[in-house]
Amino acid sequence: MSKSDENERSTLFLSDSDDAIRSKIKRAVTDSGSDIIFDEQNRPGVSNLMTLYHSATGKTFAEIEQEFSGLGYGEFKEAVGEAMVVMMRPIRERFFELRNDTQMLHTLLAKGAETARIRARKTVRKVYKKIGFVEL
Repeated sequence: MSKSDENERSTLFLSDSDDAIRSKIKRAVTDSGSDIIFDEQNRPGVSNLMTLYHSATGKTFAEIEQEFSGLGYGEFKEAVGEAMVVMMRPIRERFFELRNDTQMLHTLLAKGAETARIRARKTVRKVYKKIGFVEL
């Protein structure tokens, strides 16, 4: 999965539904062959999926290789998709909970703007002092 790719199907977004996550993983590029082996140089597609599975489950690459030994990409992709769904669901739910609380968002934005104004004033004062301008 790549966030720099213009194709939205190559990136998992926090706002993606469970089905969208599973679908994107199912359509992810794999390599020729059928073994689930971590080899970034020669098997970048499978290695990428293994990295996602590792991130979602905490399993080592050796454990993943052993778990999927003798299985094909289909079973592996299903497991990766489900692991990503389980990992991302609570994050997505919290994201939408926060995103839908407009009053809290406006409060945070106002607080951030005030903090930025205070910092900017301090910086401008320092600049004025250094170049000899009179402060207004």
